Amino acid sequence: MSRKWPADHTKRLIELYEVQPILYNIKSPQYHNKIARQTCLTTIQGSLEAYTGLHKNKVFSGGYCQKDNGAGADELSKPNWYLYEALQFLIPYVKADQAKSNIVNSEEIEISEERNLSQMNGVDDEIHTSDFLEEIPAELLSPSTSTASTSSSRKRKLNNKSRKRSTEDEFDSLLQEASSALKTIQSSSTSVCSSDSDTDIFMKYAATELKKIRSKSILRKCTRVILQVIQDHQDEDEEV
Repeated sequence: MSRKWPADHTKRLIELYEVQPILYNIKSPQYHNKIARQTCLTTIQGSLEAYTGLHKNKVFSGGYCQKDNGAGADELSKPNWYLYEALQFLIPYVKADQAKSNIVNSEEIEISEERNLSQMNGVDDEIHTSDFLEEIPAELLSPSTSTASTSSSRKRKLNNKSRKRSTEDEFDSLLQEASSALKTIQSSSTSVCSSDSDTDIFMKYAATELKKIRSKSILRKCTRVILQVIQDHQDEDEEV
């Protein structure tokens, strides 16, 4: 159909088409803006002074996408469409076809023929280049590596917090038992030698209980806490 129009007119239309990325750049914020697209088409129409320019752009992206898919043994062959070179600016916006088998079923052929006829006859009012160009977002196909990594990191943090909370609970429990036992010892005159002071009693109890702790890390933590408490109160005592 494009052969019926003078080649120089067609190439001029391509030049005008190239400077209007709204018509073919699907990532443009204005790509789906019908008013903006119509304005571009009107501009092209005015530049060409021919209404046919409004319909001819419908086959550009579609025709450009009909290039060889590389299924053969040779390298990707160059299409012989005479406008292919002029439409090289569409490369960044065209999704490259993956290599496919040379055996094509009849259903695929019928769909392809219907699509081509729809474009060449100008049946659609809108330019459906998105049928060829629009890529499916990767995040809809499979979870991204960054998402999986974030999830794994979050699980590790939760596990660490859980272990830390368990250790702290165990330590608090030991302190409560020590306090309770100390009160029991102080209230029982029969179990305490009169020569022992409260400090001696606590030291003996603390030493006995510390020896029962099998975890070296918890034992070190208890020791540090006891020493820190003593140091803090020594500083307060000196100030008094």
